[in-house]
Amino acid sequence: MLADYGWTPEGQIWLAYRLSEATILTGVVSVPAAMRDFVAGEFALKSQDGEGMGILVAKESTAWGLGPFFSRRGGEAGDYLLISLDLKMREANLCLGTADLVEDYANAAEGFPVPVLSGVESLP
Repeated sequence: MLADYGWTPEGQIWLAYRLSEATILTGVVSVPAAMRDFVAGEFALKSQDGEGMGILVAKESTAWGLGPFFSRRGGEAGDYLLISLDLKMREANLCLGTADLVEDYANAAEGFPVPVLSGVESLP
């Protein structure tokens, strides 16, 4: 389920989801209407440590291809997934975390620094 979304001060899009069993099983998430024009096409998926995780494909209101990430890194219903999209590089960086991760990104829109995904640890 989409929890929040926005733009970083650096011009990247971020999408945050509270994971459900269905999301973990299917690897499919929704794309908010306000972001559909920007989040379209293919993005190279990367984990927070830079490991390639496949391709995220977005079309209209849906994005898919997250299955390999969940297979390798896990995730449970109730965890949060943050996707940070670099539109120029066509990369989608993924991070599992808690609601605090979403709050950090939401605060960035108000001028606070954006957290660095590589410094965030995955949930066990």
